[in-house]
Parts: sequence; C-alpha cells; structure tokens
Amino acid sequence: MRRWVVPAAAALVLSCGPRSPAAAPSPPPSAAPCPAVPPAAAAVAARSDEAAAPEPAAAPADAEPHDDVDDLEADDDPAAAPAAAAPAAHPLDGWSDERIAAALASDPASLGAMSLGRPNAGALRNGVQLPRDDPRLTLADPARTWGTGETIAALLLAVGEVHRQYPGAPPLHVGHVSAREGGPLRPHKSHQSGRDVDLGFYYVDGSRWYSRATAENLDRARTWALLRALIVGSDVELVLVDHSIQRLLEQHARESGEDSAWIEDLFRGTPGVRPPLFRHVAGHAGHLHVRFYSPEARETARRVTPHLRRAGALPPTRHVVLHRARAGDTLQRLAKRYGTTMAAIRGENRLRGAKLVAGHTYRIPRDGPPPAPDAAPDRPVRVPPRRTPPSAP
Repeated sequence: MRRWVVPAAAALVLSCGPRSPAAAPSPPPSAAPCPAVPPAAAAVAARSDEAAAPEPAAAPADAEPHDDVDDLEADDDPAAAPAAAAPAAHPLDGWSDERIAAALASDPASLGAMSLGRPNAGALRNGVQLPRDDPRLTLADPARTWGTGETIAALLLAVGEVHRQYPGAPPLHVGHVSAREGGPLRPHKSHQSGRDVDLGFYYVDGSRWYSRATAENLDRARTWALLRALIVGSDVELVLVDHSIQRLLEQHARESGEDSAWIEDLFRGTPGVRPPLFRHVAGHAGHLHVRFYSPEARETARRVTPHLRRAGALPPTRHVVLHRARAGDTLQRLAKRYGTTMAAIRGENRLRGAKLVAGHTYRIPRDGPPPAPDAAPDRPVRVPPRRTPPSAP
C-alpha cells in the first residue's frame, strides 16, 4: 500500500500542538492547553468491564447504515509528498532491544500505546480509554472507546476548545473508537487499531446520537470549531462525512473568514500534492468518522512488533469483506469460498438460520496473518505535516 513519507510527530505531549515552528504556525493564543491523559496502566479498567458490556444501542431506523472504508490511504501519492525532515523524538529512543524485551516481559504498559497493523486489520496494545465521567461527552458504548494516547488527547483537546469558544455547549456524542485490544469491532470494517473514532455533530435542536444532519438542525459553528481544533491541534489523516454536510461546513468556514486556499485544500485537496482531508462515503450523514495518524503509537508498534512476534503475543488479524448474495448462494459455499466457517458467518451477521437472501449484503469475517508493522523495520514511521491555516481568522 502506498503511503506518505514525511516526518513523524513527537511524544504525546507534543501531539496536540504544533510539532515545531518549521512544521506549523503557532495556534491562536487562546487555544486550550493539551489535556492530561492518564497513563495506559492507570486508564485500564478491569477486563471484565468490556466482556460484560452490552451491545451498543442500534442506530435509529431512519439512519443510514455505515460500513467504513477499508483504507483510503491508497489515494495518497508518496512521490508528491513534501520533503522529509529528521524524525521527531520518540519515548523509546535510546532503548536497546534487550531493554524493550525486558519491559515487554515485566511491565508492558511502560512501553506506551501501540497501534498495530492497519485500521481494518490490526490491534491495539496499552490503549487509553475515553473518560466515562466527562460531562462534555456522551459515550454511546463506553467499553469500546479505547484508542492511542494521541487519539484520546486530540479528542479531549478539541472538545475543550469547543467549550472554550461556546460555554455551555451540549455534550458531544461519541460512538466507537476501538475495543480494548483492538481487532474487529461490529459493525465496522475499520476501528481496529485505536486510530478511528465516530463522532456526532453538534445540533441546534439537541438531536440524538446518529441523527441525520441537515441545513435545519446542524450547529455549524460548534461542529466547525470541533473539526478545526482537531485539524490544527492533532495529526488527522482523514474525515469521512457526507458531501451534503461538507457543503454546509465549507460555506460556514468561508463565511467565518477562514483562509480560502486552506479551505480549498481541506475539501478538495491540492492536485498533484495530496487528496482532500474531507471525503464522502455513503452512510456518514449521521456522524463524522475521524482517522488519526497516531505516529507515536505506530512507531512504538514498529519497534516492539519483533518482540511481540517472538513471544507469540500477536493474534491473527481478522477483517471483514462484503458479499452480495446471489441466487444459489449458501453458507457452506461462502465459507468455502472465503476460507472461513459457517458459524463465523452466522455470528458476524447475527443469523439464526442458514438461509441467505439474494441481493442482501453479508459480512464475511476472514482471518489473516498477525499484523505487520506499517513501516520498514529499519525506517521510522513518518506522516505528513499538519494542514494548518496560514493564520487564524
């Protein structure tokens, strides 16, 4: 898979502000400071919390279904990437293989969060959980809000900025981030490595989670403030949102005085340089899907993966493919075709019997090899510079 090749971010404390004067201009003086994120060891709840957690509430009947894209990074063209700078500092700099192996055996949490593999075929280790008691948030499924430290810090920073600008803003609805150890998370194809999060919109009428946003109910000012804070203050890779809502947000941003060239780059990209940050995928009119680069957690994973592999601590990845049933399809045929089991297909689709309906799309789970690091063993993880505006409006 093609990837951008540009510098990585520094440690977590730097992940919610500009990396360096050369990489991005300073944020407005009023920008909120980086929120405190608990260490992974302190944030970990009892494993039984997730095992016993109920299935999340179903989306409203009128909501669009949403199956996230497998991977949109293939749109990027590394040949057109900006010139790479020296990699940023990393918490494991100076650690020998022996020290990493010893920490993995005796105190895994000391290594920090690890985003393993890809968003649609990966895992998460030493993740951080969104706080369940933050009055600024309403969590649809609290047990499945684990992410990299960078992901959680970015969300808390952005929500804090919304409340700084708009005191008394209603709580932001948050859907899934990842399961505690990542991996498959119903009903998504992604959300496996702690870098994806589903966020609600702010509404002018207090609409519930997963309500379809429209010109009548979308609180454009607060929603744009949230997105702007994420884009300026963290390493956002992409935002999936319906094109009808993109138009509303772009219009608001331009009318509020944002730099025209910056907005053009965010919504349409720069030809020959990079694709747009905002992308349309059907099913994203009731929520935003934000994906973060999380360079620190991915770099940690790259360094620790060989040790995890030797210790047999990397489970096989599981991903989902979609199959539209045809006349004559049976569970047995699908299981044989995709190298899985009838029971796995039934479980993934919550089927009570063996009958398939022609024309219906079924989710087919498939196992693969353990997640591989997404950068060469001898090359650190690198991401593009943040898309910051030339100046505050």
